[in-house]
Amino acid sequence: MTAHRYVKDPAAFQAWLYTKRSLGAGVTKTRMTITDGPDTWSISLENPGVLAKMLHDIGKSGRKVWAASASQAAIRLAKAANVDVGELTWLYCASTAFAVAEPNRIRDDDGAADSAEKRPITSAQTARAALLRIQALASTAMPRVRRAMLESCRQEMQWRKAQLRGWRVDTEFLERELDSRQEILHRAKVEHRVDFLNADSDDGAARIHDWLRGVGIIAQNRFGAPSLSSDDYDHALVPDSLEARVRWREFKRIRSAASRVAKLREIRRSIRDGRVFARYAHHRARTGRGAFSRPALQNIARDLRPVLVADPGFVLVSLDLDQVEPRVAAALSGDATMQADLASGDIYASLAEQIWGRVDAELRNQAKVALLAVLYGRGARGLANQLTIPVNDAEALIAGIWGTYPQLAKYKKELERRDVAKKPGLTHDGRCVSLSPRGEYQALNGRIQSEACGVLYAGVKRALGELGGDAAFLAIHDELVVQVRDADSEHAKRVLKAALTTTLNGVEITGEPVTLGTAWRKA
Repeated sequence: MTAHRYVKDPAAFQAWLYTKRSLGAGVTKTRMTITDGPDTWSISLENPGVLAKMLHDIGKSGRKVWAASASQAAIRLAKAANVDVGELTWLYCASTAFAVAEPNRIRDDDGAADSAEKRPITSAQTARAALLRIQALASTAMPRVRRAMLESCRQEMQWRKAQLRGWRVDTEFLERELDSRQEILHRAKVEHRVDFLNADSDDGAARIHDWLRGVGIIAQNRFGAPSLSSDDYDHALVPDSLEARVRWREFKRIRSAASRVAKLREIRRSIRDGRVFARYAHHRARTGRGAFSRPALQNIARDLRPVLVADPGFVLVSLDLDQVEPRVAAALSGDATMQADLASGDIYASLAEQIWGRVDAELRNQAKVALLAVLYGRGARGLANQLTIPVNDAEALIAGIWGTYPQLAKYKKELERRDVAKKPGLTHDGRCVSLSPRGEYQALNGRIQSEACGVLYAGVKRALGELGGDAAFLAIHDELVVQVRDADSEHAKRVLKAALTTTLNGVEITGEPVTLGTAWRKA
């Protein structure tokens, strides 16, 4: 490998750029390196003028350069060179491409921009690692997947300005909510003599389990191992007694307060100058959904969302896709009855009518909870816990759904066969579908989530292409939130409506835009 320094021969660097081959980049606190394998070119980040010239040369060449964590690399370069991060569209994210082509092997390599902070590694090493990764993907991925890799990388670029700007925090709201939740935990500790905030330690978890077992409750995961995670509540064994049901509800209430305390503390630790500067990883989850970290923003509870606020003079405008899981399920499965129920305007009322022969508010709610439960891969015990009904009734309700939507049931079994055979296929936008990490029974949910996020991100790209990257605020679950001037809110609503309305296999997917005001909240 031959090492060169840009500052010594910029003309030679320009000529080198125009030779066609893959390029990898690594960025540390002090240096940027670009390599094609045999040759490397590096530059210090301490000379803004020369660095800006090098970045301009790369952009002018029209070449793609791959970095392990391109957002953080781009932000670091933009700061060092005093250039607009939105201009660095030649810097593509190798981690995003990897997530598209290899979702079963996603790993936490928050990468190039801060790798030197984690371990002794040079910018040349991170550049070579990014290059090797993208060369391997280019040689193995199908053309359709390669196109999806590039499109996903362009989607990732739209969130760089938001990460550089950061998200304003309402610190008064944060402290008020934190005090309130901590008081709940304090009272619970005094009353029950258990520290519910200490569930992560072996001793703390054991004490909570002992408290639950005092009334016969076994908190476990689907394998029967002890678990206090909310993801495993459906697998808990709760005796059919008033005392057990009351304690289980109390446990969930207290643990909810504990999780909110942990989240608020995480946000508070991350505040710098009144903002948090979370990092965004596109397609970080196995389903293809993006994720924010340091702090995580995607799992802020709805009642805590007002902790994030718009910049002064701006408002937040949101569009949350309506009934996206049932709509995607109907589109993918081709179930004519399900599609007709969606077209009726209220799929849950239609489902209740078909299962029970009548509909009222309670039956509609049961139908809604049950349909979403089966789409999420929940079983009868979990549904029984959620609706507080006998397991036999939950089994009958689930059977009623599959009987009403037979093509959906057939599609579910087909996905499970594909999952067992380790051939889950591709999404409509060309991304590889992940195998279900929790078993084939989750295959339907995994496919729905993978397709739904593709629908959302395609709409996000269209919306931000119209409004500009400065408008990006959050894309969480099935919702896009943008930040615009108050006078532009009506225009933003029209843009969101047009950009996020689409059809999937003939099924319309849309939502209604809403002006939220200055604080993030559930519309």
